[in-house]
Amino acid sequence: KDPAYAERQRERYQTDPAYAKRQRERQRERYQADPAYAEGQKIYIKTYNRIKIQTSNKKEAKEQAVIARERYLQSVNSTKNSGNLPLTSNLTETTQSSSKNL
Repeated sequence: KDPAYAERQRERYQTDPAYAKRQRERQRERYQADPAYAEGQKIYIKTYNRIKIQTSNKKEAKEQAVIARERYLQSVNSTKNSGNLPLTSNLTETTQSSSKNL
């Protein structure tokens, strides 16, 4: 949220190829090591893009995408004891119906 910090990060990312490479590797490792995180990110991106197209409102799209990702991660945490990941299609349908109610 700090514009000065964001600018420094952009500059570092653009001017230091080694830093950019390390960042990509860390992100890749996180996706491979944590399937729930990767699925949560996929849900966020799909939801964000769908709502942004429907409403042309980036702020609303972000809010709905955050909610969808949080719901997924909560469902993963609640079923973690059983060892089964929930089906994402059910979550997507729930998110679509909740966004229609807004």
